This record gives sequence, structure tokens and C-alpha cells, in this order.
Amino acid sequence: MEPHTRAVYLMSYNSRVSPAHWAMWIPSVTRPSLGKVIHVTGDVATGFRHEFKRNYVPETTGRPHTFTLLARVPAEHIVDVLGDGRFSLDTTPVDAIERQALAVKAPGNVSDGATEMENCQTWMVDFVAALVASGLFPVSALANLEKVPKN
Repeated sequence: MEPHTRAVYLMSYNSRVSPAHWAMWIPSVTRPSLGKVIHVTGDVATGFRHEFKRNYVPETTGRPHTFTLLARVPAEHIVDVLGDGRFSLDTTPVDAIERQALAVKAPGNVSDGATEMENCQTWMVDFVAALVASGLFPVSALANLEKVPKN
């Protein structure tokens, strides 16, 4: 492990009937069984919105999921928000990665007149590309996205 880096994963909630939900998972340094999730949530009918899940424990979900390492990132770009350790949701960025997440527009809905159907997967690709372009993530993160289950 490189000194002063943090592992960042893509968590894919697998589904047999619809596209998998993609979310970024960053485990806490002090309590690796919990961490934060950065994603957009919603659907193509109503549109998507940004969301940060804090103190999330992936093992508590009943949904099948996989983890794929996206990148090892300099630790100074990631802030853990443990507070009292309870799960919480918000949209207030606390670090460079979260600020970049909000800078990437969440997909709209079908009534927005989009010519292409966008969802959490297309947003994640755009988000990781923005992180690479900003120098926060290595270029290899884009290739690692190709390994993530899409269903």
C-alpha cells in the first residue's frame, strides 16, 4: 500500500432485471466496516439527485453488491465524517471528491428531452472522468470502471 493514500471503490448493486446501481464507496480509515457512499439516486422518470451517505455499512443491505477498486487516492482529498457514528444523508460536500461530485450534473428525467437515456452509471463515468481530469484520480480509474458489473 502506498503511504498516505486511501482506497476508493465502485460498489455495484447487481440486478437481474435492471441496470445495476453504481455508487462510489470510500471506507473509513478508523472504522473500515463503515464509510461513505457518493452517488446519484432516482430514476429516469423523475430524474436523479446527488446524495452522500455517511456512516454507511454495506453489509447491512439485503441487495447483492460487488466492490471494484477504482483507485488509490492521496488521503488529503478524502475527509471522513463519523460524527456520532450513526447513518446520515446529506448533500453538503466536505472534501475535494464530494465537491467534484456536485460539479457533475445529475441526470435529468425523460421529459427533459434527453436524446440518450442517462442513469447512475452514466453519471459515475462522467464523475470519474472529471476526477481524472482534475488530477484527483489516476487515469487507470477509467479502465477500472470497465470491470464493474452493469447488471
